[in-house]
Amino acid sequence: MRKKRLFPCSISDLPVLAEFLLESLGRDINDFSGYSPLFTTSCSDGIRAKIITCREVTRSWTFIKELKSVTETLYSDIHALRVTINPVEGYVKLAAASLDVAVGDVGLKEVRRSIGKGNAETLVPAVAELLSTLRRNITALQAVGLQESLLVAIEEQTATIDTLNVKQNELESERNRVTEQDTDVFNDLWLALQPILETGKALYRGVDEAKLKDYTIAQLEKRLHPHPHKQPSGKGLKSDAAGA
Repeated sequence: MRKKRLFPCSISDLPVLAEFLLESLGRDINDFSGYSPLFTTSCSDGIRAKIITCREVTRSWTFIKELKSVTETLYSDIHALRVTINPVEGYVKLAAASLDVAVGDVGLKEVRRSIGKGNAETLVPAVAELLSTLRRNITALQAVGLQESLLVAIEEQTATIDTLNVKQNELESERNRVTEQDTDVFNDLWLALQPILETGKALYRGVDEAKLKDYTIAQLEKRLHPHPHKQPSGKGLKSDAAGA
């Protein structure tokens, strides 16, 4: 049975968010200790030990950096393919009257849609269909200037993308397997943070909105990622890999 993550953030973010909470607790320890005797100057020691354990686990995931590198290269190569195929549309339009399909049915739209989504899973077969149509009409296309070397370049770039996609899938599967094994370690840290989070809300809700943000996970995530950027959609780098 798959172990359930109890925390709403990524695995790699959790230890950092825990550190933020401990910093705030240290600053506000008088308020917390006045609220409950559970909070003492040494109450964070156990949580720090759990943070260290979580960091040791993520450092042991040697494949994380490789996954990040492969994914970045994959996205770069996918978008570079757009530049390579751009001249094809011009040749297709010049040879339109001699093609056995309409310009809109050559397959360029499907390829560009997959490139836009950063989705190698649909891009590879879409390129194969495009190349099949172009080679079937090669005589008409060469008559207007298309060179076989352009088709070869598209083919080679797509083969590289396919190889990177397979590697990315393998690394993601390994990450998911290892993450599943270590879920308990991170759940344990999350549960240890609950008294701090709940007490922070009890103390500062409606009283001090600035301090309340220091005990709200969504606000702490904004502090950690102040300018999030959108990855291309489709299969790609997950936040756990990016932050480890």
